[in-house]
Amino acid sequence: MKAETEFEASLAGWLAELSLKTLERAEGGLLEVPEGLEEPSTFNPPEALEVPNPGKLRVFRVEPSSRVRVAAIDVACKRLGFLGEGVVCAVRGALVWRDEYAYHYCRYGPYTFHLKDGWVFQALGETLPRSLEASLNPLGLTAKIQMLVERELQLQACKTFRNSLILLDGSLSVITGMGGSLSERLSEALERARANGNRVLALAKNTKILQGEILNLALRLKPPCLIQVEAEGRGNLKNLGRVFLAKLDGGLPGFRLDVDAGLSLEEALEAVGSLLASDLLVQGYPETLRMAHMLSVFTPLDVLAIQRFLAENFGVRVRRERSVRRMLFGPYAGWEEAGS
Repeated sequence: MKAETEFEASLAGWLAELSLKTLERAEGGLLEVPEGLEEPSTFNPPEALEVPNPGKLRVFRVEPSSRVRVAAIDVACKRLGFLGEGVVCAVRGALVWRDEYAYHYCRYGPYTFHLKDGWVFQALGETLPRSLEASLNPLGLTAKIQMLVERELQLQACKTFRNSLILLDGSLSVITGMGGSLSERLSEALERARANGNRVLALAKNTKILQGEILNLALRLKPPCLIQVEAEGRGNLKNLGRVFLAKLDGGLPGFRLDVDAGLSLEEALEAVGSLLASDLLVQGYPETLRMAHMLSVFTPLDVLAIQRFLAENFGVRVRRERSVRRMLFGPYAGWEEAGS
């Protein structure tokens, strides 16, 4: 589609330009790769949930309904090492959509960033209070750049697709009161999605919902069904969706499922029914979203290629810490150690 082509070009060009601007400050630097460099955690706010009285839990049976196009977005971030006072990371996103005949996908990146202060976030329109900016160490910045890129990709998808289901990884909870675009972009994405006839659903693999009476109830229920959970905002946390525990297939007890709060309850149930009819579910998890995750993650070969790019184009030298594990076990140290 013409709209999708314009979407790809504008987003890819914008991210590439921003990436190169941050890397100019890495020219001729020394990239130190410590042993066991950990993946950054996804920038998801804490869950703001109020579990209702067990006797008031509402359970909804869900049946397959109309078939629609399903699109899913996921973004991964990989720390590459430390350079000066900052950290170098790479971000890659994937957009996967399924129509009546096949799955299609677009990958964005990897885009490499050198983060050492709040400048990159100001370029994105994210204004950070001094107190918050001072508290963000380089490792926290990597998680935030991941979420900012993910929000932009979600917004563009909601603007581009029409009459589709759009699946997001995580939840529809945001942190408000920061004066920036992190929460505003999700609100705008949901508004644009509704204007285009889209319905937005978010699935979280890790959730606090699966405990107590809700877990016991989920284990007894036969799929497909939804258990509605009251979601009350606490402090600066706000939920932009209706929160359910979704048990859509056999096997696992279920996942947290957020449906755009701008939809009525009937529309929310209809959207989940369309998901059942339109996508393959593996242990209750949509295949489209699973593919988006797989296409966005980084392999050891990806990391080596990015390091080579930095060396050839910016004169960045790479120094790895000597690995005691590698010295002891050699080729049996594991693929993660070998690729570090």
